[in-house]
Amino acid sequence: MAVVFSRRIEGVRYEVRTAGRSVRLYTNRVMHTQYHPGHLLTRGVWDLLALPALALPEVKRVLLLGVGGGAAIHLLRHWCPGVQVTGVELNPVHLQLAKRFFGLKSRDVTLVEGDARQYVEHYKGKPFDLVIEDLFGGNGAPDRSFAADRIWCNELGRLVNKQGALVINTLSRRQLRETALISNSSVRNQWATDYCLTLPAYANAVGVFYRQSVSVDQLRAAIRADPDRQRQERSGKLRFHIGSCGK
Repeated sequence: MAVVFSRRIEGVRYEVRTAGRSVRLYTNRVMHTQYHPGHLLTRGVWDLLALPALALPEVKRVLLLGVGGGAAIHLLRHWCPGVQVTGVELNPVHLQLAKRFFGLKSRDVTLVEGDARQYVEHYKGKPFDLVIEDLFGGNGAPDRSFAADRIWCNELGRLVNKQGALVINTLSRRQLRETALISNSSVRNQWATDYCLTLPAYANAVGVFYRQSVSVDQLRAAIRADPDRQRQERSGKLRFHIGSCGK
């Protein structure tokens, strides 16, 4: 694997590594994303962030909190033609590298440098079809940037329209259960359906919360609606598990 970018900025080591056409972004040895222009599925957590969009009646506007290298953005643009994605990222270096090495230069993608909490708190515009919360940091080991408490989860919900969905990435099933989206009944009751998506090779648990009722069969049918996704699933490149969030 070749290192095409390596720099220490304000005590943080950033690296971009390539293997063939595959590109990976590392910050203090933590991999934040990977991207291959010919194979948008990564077999990683980023696939799970985008998959819930397929079961929505319409996906025209998406808010992504935590951009990294933008792997989920590429999938959303591929699966949801005409989608407009707004990505909010605190780290300006990540944004620079996303544009330079990860192909995030297009009119349908708006990248905003800023604090996600402040962006959400001050947002006054039209709600989104899909909000994805993927806010992680860590020095040598990944960790969530802050707890998904009642106030934060209510603020996220305010940005999702009546037919939309909220997706949140956590490090484990336990951490997902500890979010207010599961542990607080008044927050959880704002959503008609919730699921936990996991991958065999990752401990992460991705919580999916739909405003409208969506059965497991409906979600799987939506994922398999495209022949290419069917082939990917049969080949094991789209192998994931849909389960209950618990509690």
